[in-house]
Amino acid sequence: MNKRTQKLRALMKQNMLKAKDVAQITGRSITTVRIWRCKSSERIIPEHTLRLLEHEVAARKGGAA
Repeated sequence: MNKRTQKLRALMKQNMLKAKDVAQITGRSITTVRIWRCKSSERIIPEHTLRLLEHEVAARKGGAA
């Protein structure tokens, strides 16, 4: 599994985020988020989108990424 996919899955699990939540934060569709989470998918979350998600999750917690 790609490292960014692993980070996405871990971030979602640790913060109890659903595909719908990630879609809203990143401005992508729920289907796209679900594809990003797939272990065998060739479509991987872009680095800049993962950074945006990490930053937004940290901001919601009151911290910085």
